[in-house]
Amino acid sequence: MFEHGPFSTHNQNFGLYTNDLVYSVNLVLGHRGWFLGLGPTGWQTSCFGIFFLLVFFTGFLSWAYQAACPPAPKKVGPPDGLPITTPRIKLRDGRYLSYKEYGVRVPKESAKYKLIFAHGFDSVKHYAVIATSASPALIEDLGIYIVSFDRPGYGESDPDPKRTLKSLALDTEELADQLELGSKFYVVGFSMGGQVIWSYLKYIPHRYVCVLAF
Repeated sequence: MFEHGPFSTHNQNFGLYTNDLVYSVNLVLGHRGWFLGLGPTGWQTSCFGIFFLLVFFTGFLSWAYQAACPPAPKKVGPPDGLPITTPRIKLRDGRYLSYKEYGVRVPKESAKYKLIFAHGFDSVKHYAVIATSASPALIEDLGIYIVSFDRPGYGESDPDPKRTLKSLALDTEELADQLELGSKFYVVGFSMGGQVIWSYLKYIPHRYVCVLAF
């Protein structure tokens, strides 16, 4: 949990997969020291190791770029677009941002905690794990109001052709204002939703009580 400070996310499984991959390549080459140029062919083995690393990290960067970008734009709403299943707000530039409220039995006006959830890569507002993994009774007992939203270009939210970290922060701030969440609120980001968290830390630090990325 972070309060007006830097944050980071970490995937332990990725490290384990990387170790397994390196070990497997070493077995194929017949020597576990090939990365350091200590294999049977010395310098040539070291060059192959460097080449493999370049290919591997190029692939990783390509994956990371795709994960950070929203899916291809799609038409939402009548007459011939996808159906609208949850409410949407109209943003300052005319785009629509779709959202879903959890813990609606706790009125926003009396909620002890007002929380905005940002979903991860290849996900939508319906998968707010912090809400779906807790029972409605627990959410009500704790007095938590949760709202999740489709990030621009995801689900039923319009894409933003001029999307930046700052625009992500301002879009969510506008959501909070139109829903009358008050001057300060809690923010949770899951997976690539941490990108939204970073935008809050940088551009609207005065609006959140506490942020959490996991």
